[in-house]
Amino acid sequence: MKMKSRPKGRLSRGSQRFRKGPVSGAQYWPPAMVLFASFFTLWPVVSDGGWWPDMALLVLIAWRLQRPLAFSPWFAPAAGLFNDLIAGHMIGLSVFTFSLALIVAELIERRSQWRDWLGEWLVAAVLIAVAELVQWQVAGFAGARAPVDTIAIPVLIAVLAYPVVSSIVTWVDKKRIRR
Repeated sequence: MKMKSRPKGRLSRGSQRFRKGPVSGAQYWPPAMVLFASFFTLWPVVSDGGWWPDMALLVLIAWRLQRPLAFSPWFAPAAGLFNDLIAGHMIGLSVFTFSLALIVAELIERRSQWRDWLGEWLVAAVLIAVAELVQWQVAGFAGARAPVDTIAIPVLIAVLAYPVVSSIVTWVDKKRIRR
């Protein structure tokens, strides 16, 4: 019995979905997004207080909570140093906060047995609040006279912005691995 052959170079509709895979360079998309988010501090927004959230930290947390293996262990200090240089922070501040965020996220993930959207938002809120508290404490050590209530608005804005950032990261991740 002779089988009917398909024309070469054409795939049937059913086999096309099995041939899809990650785009080339897909492993570089999460680090590139974090480094690109560092440039949001250069956005020309004028304000008396520092209410603009650290977008690189938000993107880093979003990627880490959605894809735990998206980053190598050495990435947090390197991305933190890049963020310090771009944002004008004291050298080492973002290195510490980025590393702390990834370590705490890893510890929470190992301890928790369930994950949902609200739980991730709560973890992100805690990580954001701790990072802002560390930055406030370092500013106090440097001689800035800022009451602790000055970090309430930036924390609130960052926590409320996290679902938007997380949705963008989810969309990019779907495009990256072509689901």
